[in-house]
Order: sequence, then structure tokens, then C-alpha cells
Amino acid sequence: MPIICFYERQPMDFTALVKDLPQQYRDTLDENKMGVLANQNSACLQGYERFGLEVRHNMLIKYARPQDNAFQQVSYQLKELAEKADQTLKHKSI
Repeated sequence: MPIICFYERQPMDFTALVKDLPQQYRDTLDENKMGVLANQNSACLQGYERFGLEVRHNMLIKYARPQDNAFQQVSYQLKELAEKADQTLKHKSI
């Protein structure tokens, strides 16, 4: 079964949440309380395609317009999966 992993590449501001975070995570934040919530290692499955999106965690599934680079990347990959679906299903049923 084809799987594609996407992960965030931009840090988000944890200032409002820092007091509730475990110390081990607080230690990964920079001096401005900025950090990446789910980096490539934690967001992706080993052995599958992966794509970094230039967005913060809370913007991984939000797009302002179809011209957004992240939307373009995700929609292209989804179209590729859809176009290969019949071939994938036929291969799996053999």
C-alpha cells in the first residue's frame, strides 16, 4: 500500500504552552521558545516517501489558496496516488 509522509519544517511559537511541556521537550526549544513539534524523524515512517513542507505544525492541513507551495506539493502527491490506484489494486489482488 502506498504511503506518503509529510512533515513540518518551520518552527512554531510555544511561549503560551511552554509551562505545560515536559522538560525534555522544553530543552529542544530555542531561546525564543520556538521549535518544531513533529520533525521528519517523528512524523515519517521509515522506508516511505517523505516531503518536508515549509509550514508550522498547525498549518500542515490548512492552505490559504491553491497556489500555496504546501498545497501544491500535497495535491500533486494525492493526484499521483489516485492515478496509480487501479494499478496498485490490481497488483495487490494477484
